[in-house]
Amino acid sequence: MRLGMIGVGAMGQAIARRLLEKPPWDDLQLYLCDLDISKADRYHDYPNVYFNTDISALTGCDLIILAVKPQGAIPVLQELAKLAVPAIISIVAGITLEELVKFSNTAAIRVMPNTPSLIGEGISVLTYSADVSAYQKEQAKTIFMTLGEVVELEEKFFSVVTALSGAGPAYVYLMIEALIDAACAHGLSRDVAKQLVVSTFIGSAKLVEQSQLHPAILKDQVTSPGGVTISALHVMEQRGLRGILWDAVSQGVAKANDLK
Repeated sequence: MRLGMIGVGAMGQAIARRLLEKPPWDDLQLYLCDLDISKADRYHDYPNVYFNTDISALTGCDLIILAVKPQGAIPVLQELAKLAVPAIISIVAGITLEELVKFSNTAAIRVMPNTPSLIGEGISVLTYSADVSAYQKEQAKTIFMTLGEVVELEEKFFSVVTALSGAGPAYVYLMIEALIDAACAHGLSRDVAKQLVVSTFIGSAKLVEQSQLHPAILKDQVTSPGGVTISALHVMEQRGLRGILWDAVSQGVAKANDLK
């Protein structure tokens, strides 16, 4: 399997690292392309990695992942059109399947991953142009399963996906930071506060995943009449936390639509 990648930034590096740590194919050869040649130093210990600054070096790849900034995507796609690549995979926000196919002149797969992919705990949403084969779909899913979970959706949902799972880690980090700071304000050390908050987030998320109960039911199981939890929840409802999160996602969807 000859897999190319253009752009080795944060997400590109995450994909490359996961593929090298847990290769999904025994014969995987990874061809990386980035204008910053110093990034090649990260891959010197891997005999099956080839680093270049010239897109033409990716000639002959079975798939090429596009991981560049949105403003630089179209010129790169036009260069890819010269290589006659069987299919491309794009993780570039705001570039539609129609644009990918038009400028690259090949089958296209669009993916929205998220940053927990760095540790194999991400979730990636995939959608395909009409000319992507069943085999190419399986190849793409195999790649992103090394980063975590994979979901297939129609492209019309990608703005919502971008605002929810794509941007979502930032919402979670903000809530974790705020809760740690609140605990510190009441005398807990930062290390202990972090441990308590992070463990609570992880455990609660796993319980939602495994219990098959609605989050509202799980919330009620923690909430005793006249107790600590209901008092704290009253403040959150009074201050509009539910509405803030709803509006934040809606604003994110609107911004994602503007990128199209």
